Amino acid sequence: MGLEKKKNKFSKLGINKFYGWGFNNLLNKYEDTTNNLKEGNISTGWIISENNKVRFRISIYILGGPQRG
Repeated sequence: MGLEKKKNKFSKLGINKFYGWGFNNLLNKYEDTTNNLKEGNISTGWIISENNKVRFRISIYILGGPQRG
């Protein structure tokens, strides 16, 4: 049932379901991950590498959906 709801959510927003699933699965292992599927944005909080103390964020924008006005 949950998977079917997610399929409908991606279809309703005009997002390629494979991109949406892939990016969500890729970023699930990071803490503080947020997504706004209506805007086509998936992003993480600050990530600090264990080997190199550099901070970075990952932000993905899914483009190509229908035009919204």
